[in-house]
Amino acid sequence: MPAASPAAGTQRAAAGRAAALPWTSYAVSLGDSFISGEGGRWQGNISLREDETTDMYGTDRAARGCHHDGTRCTKNDPTQVHVESYRNPVTGKVNGCHRSDASEIESARFRHTKNFACSGATTENVRLNGTDFKGEDPQLNQLREFLNDHKVKLVQLSIGGNDLQFSKIIKDCATNFMAPKVTKPCQATWNRKLPGLLDGLAERVDRVIGDIQTVLRSRHQSGAQIAVQTYPSPLPPGNGYRYPEKYRDRYLIGGCPFYNADSAWARDALFDPLADRLKSVAANREVHFLDLRETFAHREVCAQGPRQAHQGESLHHTLPAEEAEWVRFRGTGLYYSQGQTEEAFHPNYYGQRALGNCLERFHKKVADSDRPQEWALREHPRKGLHTHAAQGRTRPDVTDQHAS
Repeated sequence: MPAASPAAGTQRAAAGRAAALPWTSYAVSLGDSFISGEGGRWQGNISLREDETTDMYGTDRAARGCHHDGTRCTKNDPTQVHVESYRNPVTGKVNGCHRSDASEIESARFRHTKNFACSGATTENVRLNGTDFKGEDPQLNQLREFLNDHKVKLVQLSIGGNDLQFSKIIKDCATNFMAPKVTKPCQATWNRKLPGLLDGLAERVDRVIGDIQTVLRSRHQSGAQIAVQTYPSPLPPGNGYRYPEKYRDRYLIGGCPFYNADSAWARDALFDPLADRLKSVAANREVHFLDLRETFAHREVCAQGPRQAHQGESLHHTLPAEEAEWVRFRGTGLYYSQGQTEEAFHPNYYGQRALGNCLERFHKKVADSDRPQEWALREHPRKGLHTHAAQGRTRPDVTDQHAS
């Protein structure tokens, strides 16, 4: 009888481990800052200089030991939100993976969760045997190791934004607004660059999803659900701002230094084409697709309707979610500074809670499905965190399903 190959022995060992794992199963997240929890320190916005002795009218969840009115705090400790992922272990700087305690996967109320996502990650940092990032192995190498003694029921993926240089686009557009005498809206510059960046994105995301499927099969857990999601727009439509298109109003007060034209352009030329490519890849790979583009409708930074926190509110008496912006504003600037530049235009605490609610409802819809489905979840205007409507369909059928 021929000797068994090492590969066959490894497969049998993996199968044995999978059969012996406890019944509890995990929901895990992979990807970048929009799912890692960047911005989760803040619950709402307020245009004040950061003061470690106050809780910033209840917006700063890192404040500790504060009096009931939000003053005389004993310390300001962002590690209470981001724990060990606050600092980059390679550089020692405070630009780590920023996995927050309110991240989408943690807010979804799954019994067991694991967040592998990392702020700033590209597809190459997620891929199996890809590139290390911020002192960590590629995320799928971490997942493969995790699967040795854990079962997984859901792998949720948010990726592609950093491949398209989201942060540079945001920076350029904001810089142009803040120097109106020498610059114009940024769309002209990026209209020349975006087609090339978008061209190869579908292929890179496809490789990531293929690697996820390979890792799950290698640990005999191919029954786990895989879902790829889009990005919620952090900015309102061009005609949806509550502040005039002026430096003082949009930048110094609102923390949203963008031209109307650039906001409209970002939706049409950036978020929509990216979503189209992610949707196409999900269909080709036969995995679920969650469209979050309009999840923050009427809750974007500087949108008409919500407001900033005001005096009298504190961590003991917070700005209500249904009145707040769900996106972190630009909290660093010439006249005041709060937190870190990386946090800007990411879902804040309320936004992450809302995304978690979306994910929880989405998973309930697809958990028992043996066919990939497409879903779009949208926030009902001017209502709170748990008022999302879901619309979806099973591929390749066109039967609609609705949840109120």
